[in-house]
Amino acid sequence: MVRNISLYDILGLLLKKIWIILGVAIFVGVVSFSWFKYTEVEKYQTSATFIINNATIGENGQPTGTYSMDASAKLASTFQKILTSRTVLKKVAETTELNYSAGQIGGMVQITSDGRTEIMTLTVTSLIPSHAQRIANVMAEIAPAEISRLATAGSIKLLDSADLPGGSMETATSQNTFLLTALSIIVVVAIFVIRELLDNTIKSANDIRDNFDIPIIGAIPRMIEKKK
Repeated sequence: MVRNISLYDILGLLLKKIWIILGVAIFVGVVSFSWFKYTEVEKYQTSATFIINNATIGENGQPTGTYSMDASAKLASTFQKILTSRTVLKKVAETTELNYSAGQIGGMVQITSDGRTEIMTLTVTSLIPSHAQRIANVMAEIAPAEISRLATAGSIKLLDSADLPGGSMETATSQNTFLLTALSIIVVVAIFVIRELLDNTIKSANDIRDNFDIPIIGAIPRMIEKKK
């Protein structure tokens, strides 16, 4: 017998179990927060920015072709692919002389643009602040020449070079703790509701009437003797 329970019944059930739910939530919150704090690793991040131009820079250093902001913004995805290619990353790894492989540097680098402006941002994340700055600035130096060599159109210029990170990145400890705590509450609530739905024991006269269509003649009350 699978019981049909109303929302009112569910709320009543959860109110009876509220201390268990709160206890589980507090326990999971404390354990997860302690775990994330213990295992978190400080990382440092710095960025360099570029201006993208859809016109190619000629031998005289001047752009050739008709400038278009929309066309320049659309070139960002192409330039991102070029700058994160194995060819460019290998060159960056050799130039920085920090004993990183091209693959390791690729994992530190993120290149983004909003698709509406001609600004492209190169962000490098590392465990060592000076390494993040070194990689970002080497890529900033290499980028214009590599874009000119590999792209069929367009060019970029460095707008801002990368600074030495002043502090470590903010961690997601609080956010992760909240998500795990919320998930634990959902799981506990789901367990209580499912158990109640699958409970096939007779708890009241209404259970007999609703599930078996048997007339109820009377009910024997439970007598509890008072202690004198």
